[in-house]
Amino acid sequence: MITIVLAFLALGLFIIGLIGRARWPFIVCAVMSAIIALVGIYDAAKLVSQISVGIGLYLAIIAGLLGLIAGIAGAVGPRRYSQ
Repeated sequence: MITIVLAFLALGLFIIGLIGRARWPFIVCAVMSAIIALVGIYDAAKLVSQISVGIGLYLAIIAGLLGLIAGIAGAVGPRRYSQ
């Protein structure tokens, strides 16, 4: 449940970062995505010895890593300035 809430918040901040000129939404998005990936990795490591891990957990890890990459790329990328 935590990962779903963080994912929607990160997506919203990523969109805000694309619309605006600030870098902070991308940085917060990257941090949230890293937390999502770490929670997924922790859960997968904890559950792999007890039961088989499903596709949803792997997708959460992949989505967290992709969000981390997108957040970093948005933070270090060039800014658009209107004239």
